[in-house]
Amino acid sequence: MTLRDVAVRLLAFIWFGLGFISGLLLLIDGGKMGEAKAPLKKEIDFEEDWKKYPEDLFANYVKQYPHNPTGVLRWHIDKKMKEGKTREQAIEELTKELNN
Repeated sequence: MTLRDVAVRLLAFIWFGLGFISGLLLLIDGGKMGEAKAPLKKEIDFEEDWKKYPEDLFANYVKQYPHNPTGVLRWHIDKKMKEGKTREQAIEELTKELNN
């Protein structure tokens, strides 16, 4: 055998060996891959939030920010409160801005 034949056979042996090991890893770990599923998009329940805020204000935020109406409304209220207003004043002002 020449050096070239040995190199070709060694390369083929390594290549098929890696393929075999990859297949084993896929079989062993493949079962675990099915276990961890991404969480499905859960339905958002706004029932408690409807009670906390004026209905028309929260309904507008649900339409305008469907991805996170509660969080955006809270952020807007906090922003108004940082300006020196009370929570009630902030909610009232946001409701007035909605009606204008």
